[in-house]
Amino acid sequence: MSNKVDKELAELLEMTFRQAQMQFGGAVRSRWMHDGDGCPGCGSKINFTKYKKKNCLSLNAFIYREHGVLIAYLLCSKCANQVIGAKSELPLHGEIEKTLKAAFVKHLGH
Repeated sequence: MSNKVDKELAELLEMTFRQAQMQFGGAVRSRWMHDGDGCPGCGSKINFTKYKKKNCLSLNAFIYREHGVLIAYLLCSKCANQVIGAKSELPLHGEIEKTLKAAFVKHLGH
C-alpha cells in the first residue's frame, strides 16, 4: 500500500479503537492491525474492491475479548464482497477470526 493509504488506515484504526472504547469500555484495552501477507479469509492478495463505483479497501475489525484487543484487518475483494452482501454470519467470519486470533497470539510471542 502507499504511504497515503497507510496513513488513512492508521487514522481509521485509531478512530475505530476510540469508538470501541466508548462503546465497550475496559473490554477494549489495545488495538492491532494485522499486516500479514494475504487475506485472512482466503489467503489471496489484498486488493481494492468496487463500492458505489469507487475503489475501496475493506477495513474490518473485531474484539478479541480474551486479550482485550481490537483486531483490524483488510480483506481481498472476493471475501469483502461476500461479507458486505451477507445477511447473517458466514462460515468465512469464523475462519477470519480463527486466522487472526492465531496471528495475534504469534505476534505476542515476538
